[in-house]
Amino acid sequence: MVSKEYEIPLDYDPRLKVYARDDSPVRYWWRYYLPTGELIRRSASNDKKIAKDNGKVKVQQLLRGIFDEKEKEKLGHIKRIRMTIEEGVDFYNSITAKYKSGHTKRNEATTISSIFMHFKEKRQRKYIDEVTEEDVEHIIDYYEAEGYSIVTVNDYLVYIKKVFNKLMEKKKVDKNPAQDLKPIPAGKSRKARRVYVPKKHLDLMLETPIPSSVTFALRAVIILIVNTGMRIGEVLHLEWPEIKIEKRRIELREKPYCPTQFGIGWKPKWGVERDVPLNETALWILESQPRRETFGFIPGQKDSVPAQFVFPRLKKIGRKREGNQKLLWVRCDEVRHIWNDLLEKAGLRYDGVLLEEFGIPIGSYSIHDLRRTFRHYGTDIALLTENQTSEIMGNDLEVNRDHYGGVIGSEIQRKIENLPFDYRDTSPSNDVGSTKEGRRKHLRMLED
Repeated sequence: MVSKEYEIPLDYDPRLKVYARDDSPVRYWWRYYLPTGELIRRSASNDKKIAKDNGKVKVQQLLRGIFDEKEKEKLGHIKRIRMTIEEGVDFYNSITAKYKSGHTKRNEATTISSIFMHFKEKRQRKYIDEVTEEDVEHIIDYYEAEGYSIVTVNDYLVYIKKVFNKLMEKKKVDKNPAQDLKPIPAGKSRKARRVYVPKKHLDLMLETPIPSSVTFALRAVIILIVNTGMRIGEVLHLEWPEIKIEKRRIELREKPYCPTQFGIGWKPKWGVERDVPLNETALWILESQPRRETFGFIPGQKDSVPAQFVFPRLKKIGRKREGNQKLLWVRCDEVRHIWNDLLEKAGLRYDGVLLEEFGIPIGSYSIHDLRRTFRHYGTDIALLTENQTSEIMGNDLEVNRDHYGGVIGSEIQRKIENLPFDYRDTSPSNDVGSTKEGRRKHLRMLED
């Protein structure tokens, strides 16, 4: 009789070997170790292949804490540490971290944790080895029903497979429940998220007052992205030397000395350097930003690193009681919260806001949708070609086609002037000092 009562250490290795004996009625035997370190010898079979095949099954039983009565007598009080969902995810993240950059490591850890928590919350699975193929199918169906793009859902399936494959490799589970599941097929029109911000909703966002406590120029960044198609990470790390006003472009290049939240050095996604053309509105936005002394903080370093960021935020450094408190303009690392606050105040953050235009019942606009907004209006109104949108946005043609689309047109610089996002009659930013209220608010920051 076998039991799952016992728990064993995570680093347990039975080291099972098959060997032959001439002094026994049974030709082939097993030699293996229990978690206590005690050596066990047992008869297996007169057939070597059967002995080896059954030995593999035995190893998996041992790793899962399944012992027979004779083995349990040897074990005494030892228990096996059976991996919970959280422990399995943490284990995967820890052993794969050294192969990933800081940005990828953080994003993947967040995504994988969210996916696997569904097994616990929606399928009531406590342990990682309890997850079945039916559980995975249920989660995939859930994401598809919630309006996630087919590309995203298939990416989630890949994550599930990768986690279980790594856990199998490390002998923490004996099977991959997602192994036989295939990606969801879909036509090009359904493959990726196709959400953009319609002009009426963009106008509403830009008309919504931003609290004076927000020191990041969110309104200016929104206008810049819809006029250039830049990624939010590119905007947050944009520095003045990259802006070539006389050439009407931004030159995105690798910057080995740029301070980021993951260390020193920044480069565009996939390392693809490019020039981003600027129309009159984009030029106006950039020329409207004050040039400030800015800094960046990096992990493991107390002192700040000088930089030339175009869109910094104000941060209080030090402590007033120690007499070293001051305000610094520093790199902005996260805009999600102020973006969601803006959507809330504009009345655009609710399930159903995307239903009429895009057929998506759940969720609202993401800041990445501003990039898709450039693509949509750039092709439909400014008549940029697929090649031109790919060049401007930094995508290869396949990515641009699947995620952003594309049509036919001609010269880039002339066409981008036709984008319908000329907001030069509005305030370009909500920076400190733009209002008396804002100036008073941030002068009080030093007194708090």
